[in-house]
Amino acid sequence: MLELLADGATSRRMAETLGFRDGTMRVYLHQLYRKLGVANRSEAAVWFVNRNRGDLAKAAPAREAKASGDLFGDAAIAEGLYGALGVMSVFVGPCGLVWEVGLRMRGKTMDAALEERRDRTRALWRALLRGDFAFGKHAYDEDLDRTRADPTNAVLLAILLRIGGYSAAAERVSARIQDRRKAGPAPSARETNLLRAVTTAIDGGDLTALSRLASDKASDPTKHVALCALFHVNRASRDHDRARIAANALWTEAGSTRKQLEAMGEKPFAVAAKGETPPLKTTSKEKASSR
Repeated sequence: MLELLADGATSRRMAETLGFRDGTMRVYLHQLYRKLGVANRSEAAVWFVNRNRGDLAKAAPAREAKASGDLFGDAAIAEGLYGALGVMSVFVGPCGLVWEVGLRMRGKTMDAALEERRDRTRALWRALLRGDFAFGKHAYDEDLDRTRADPTNAVLLAILLRIGGYSAAAERVSARIQDRRKAGPAPSARETNLLRAVTTAIDGGDLTALSRLASDKASDPTKHVALCALFHVNRASRDHDRARIAANALWTEAGSTRKQLEAMGEKPFAVAAKGETPPLKTTSKEKASSR
């Protein structure tokens, strides 16, 4: 039952697989949640995945990647891309700082709907950088309609699910994306190719198409997502050398974008660059205000 949950199966599919009625299946699921001490199916799936990881660790102790002398690459292997990139992550990926500057240059204002879309996209992108694939499953279970309403978010969600091993859920989101191409807002051709390349890399073990997108001369969010996906696939297969190459390429993209923005007059680190030292003593004004 837990394996089906982790695979993204619906209650109906689980009932059909296990030979129960829908109502009976739901009762069994709620009993299972109580036994595990979790609130819902998403938490149960995460519990199962984490437990299996623990079993694997006991059976075969994880091999630590040896330091290679590649400072950033080693940090990415050890801490993940988000931990290694830090604040530089704002310069890569969809709805990043470049996107905001572009809006401003076109004279567009950030309304509530656009701000919500930006925040949702950035949350999915940060989850992909962190390798937090359970976040994608949570978004699929709890907020699928709003997430898939935006083509880019739908592609990010499908990639998170696919790399995270939630193949059934990934298939459903991918199918919805294909349906949207026939009517309404649809992903770009590059985003569609990216999703196809990730699927081929995960299911078929062929990284050719994904590597081609990751090494594209054009610097855009699709390339950044491809590099991130390539990093995760290589790190999962213990190919740390290729994972480091993907990580360093993403770092280079972030640095290049920062330089371009600064050349345009943008100063994203202006406050930090001042290097102001925190005051050692409380001023008289601060003392008065605290009384």
